[in-house]
Amino acid sequence: MPELDLSEDMRARLIWFAMETHQDLEAGLTTLLDHYLAWRGDDSTIDTLATIVRLAADLELASIEVGTLREHLAVRQALAEAGCTFADVPQALQLLDLLQALPVEWTWKQAKVAIEHVASILEGGIALRDLRRFLDRHRQLDALGFDEAAALGVAEALARTGLPADRRQTVLETLVDVAGRQVDVEALEARRQELQTEVAQLEAQEGRAAAAVQERQAVLQALRADVATLQQTRASLDAECARQAGGLAVVDALKAFLLWRTAAAEALWSPLKTLWSWQNAGGRADDSVGRLFTTRVRDEMLAFFQELVKEVARPEQ
Repeated sequence: MPELDLSEDMRARLIWFAMETHQDLEAGLTTLLDHYLAWRGDDSTIDTLATIVRLAADLELASIEVGTLREHLAVRQALAEAGCTFADVPQALQLLDLLQALPVEWTWKQAKVAIEHVASILEGGIALRDLRRFLDRHRQLDALGFDEAAALGVAEALARTGLPADRRQTVLETLVDVAGRQVDVEALEARRQELQTEVAQLEAQEGRAAAAVQERQAVLQALRADVATLQQTRASLDAECARQAGGLAVVDALKAFLLWRTAAAEALWSPLKTLWSWQNAGGRADDSVGRLFTTRVRDEMLAFFQELVKEVARPEQ
């Protein structure tokens, strides 16, 4: 067994460890040895320790936080799984700068798709100028309402005609002119159909308006007939009123005569009362006495009405 010769600093650290763990010196050394043996049982422990030492040398650090070290090891493991090292981080940061310069927001999924597209372009051997030219043409076609399939179809149709390349532009211009005229014809036909529909609607409205006019004319004729009937009724009523007015004039005259000629009224009333009294007493108007009373009443009435006629014929006194 080699002699155990410890420096004063090492002795002080061991004593501090024993006091920190509330153990004696031998128990503290035993704890350290057991912890070391547990680490040694893991195959990656020694490598981890060696890596820590190298990292400290590279960073010129004498100590490092445990959490920071764990983060470093986790990032290194993730890089290793992706086939990268810390040396690839600067290039990745440059790529992030490019992604940040994009005019739209991006996610990691979108960034992955974009990188895959870039890889496809590189694998296809497409030059950057060709890509830009293609994108410019694609935007032009999109602005004109075309897509690649339509443009390819036109090119294939021209190729099938067997025309020389220098005549294809002329053919295209002719086709465009004919197509434009056809479009104009179709537009005019569509407009003609719209106008026919409008004419049909107007004719239907005209028919409904004519029917309404006829109906109103019939109502007008009926109203005119009613007016004529009312006019006839009015004429009849006017005649009746005139006739009744004459009767009322006679009545008014009789009333005035009776009011102002009480003696004449009394002379008429006296034989009438005598005749009524005779009839009430059991007499008859056709017996000898009744005939006398009747004759007197008739004479008095004739005289009364003759006087009344004279009174109506002359102005009121």
